[in-house]
Amino acid sequence: MTKKADVNIKNTIADSLIELMQKYDYTKITVEKIVENACLSRSTFYNYFENKDELLEWIFIRDIDASVTPTIKYDLKNHVLLMLFSCVKANRGFYERAVNIKNGMGFSSMVIANGCNYLSSLMMDYYYPHNDKKEITAYVQSAGLAAVLYKWIKQGMVIPVDEITTDFCQSCEIPLFTARKNSNMEEN
Repeated sequence: MTKKADVNIKNTIADSLIELMQKYDYTKITVEKIVENACLSRSTFYNYFENKDELLEWIFIRDIDASVTPTIKYDLKNHVLLMLFSCVKANRGFYERAVNIKNGMGFSSMVIANGCNYLSSLMMDYYYPHNDKKEITAYVQSAGLAAVLYKWIKQGMVIPVDEITTDFCQSCEIPLFTARKNSNMEEN
């Protein structure tokens, strides 16, 4: 099969899960339901995904690749987060249901964290290819982004996209941990 055909099949499977999540609780959706809804076989599903949790993570990464990655390639660094938050808001129903999944994996701990790490790693590779500490930097940035993104979705995305983007960027500029001692601490 061609790469394009593989992507089309993965998209069909993903779209099936998204459609089913509009009707059913995630924990009630089986691989059998997903493939039946997609008119595919179970073996086709397992050729691409280990389980439905991996599929859920792939959906988030697909959204990142489709809406956010082009801004990196066109050197629009200041628009990357804006595109990420816009993408999530455009798919609001899916993401609001996804953050409320009650299973062992937890949407926050795996899907958002891995997706944000994927995005941060892409950016570090593109903008800072020779940085010796890019892995740890990407991890730290992605952890903060994942926490903010999760909380924003959980709270109903009431903060406007441009405002949450600006707030996150500004918070990254505020040094919480510095080598300088606090003047109050020096007195003690």
